[in-house]
Amino acid sequence: MKKITMQVPKNYNNGEAVESIFFEAMTKKILKIAGGFTQRETEGFWMSDSGKVMKDSNLEVTVVTDEQGEAKLRELASEIAVILKQECVYFESQEAKVEFVEPAWELVEDIA
Repeated sequence: MKKITMQVPKNYNNGEAVESIFFEAMTKKILKIAGGFTQRETEGFWMSDSGKVMKDSNLEVTVVTDEQGEAKLRELASEIAVILKQECVYFESQEAKVEFVEPAWELVEDIA
């Protein structure tokens, strides 16, 4: 399995907020590719060529998928870069072992 992390800008380079319809469409595409994901708000910092410190507000999207899903998510990251007029979109891929652990009620002492 692959754990994919993408940083998706919440604002265009001119500071205007990205429209909610974009995020709705992105959500549908990710769900179609991988069946589920986690997102959280993050901030990123980087230095421009002129030495100015830049700050971005992002949605960090984390997805677990197979290699085919990884390729589709990489294509989506490229599409996001075009739509949001970005030089690039952060995309990280790692090998991952993921489990969904069910509750073991029989191991829990009576709380009442």
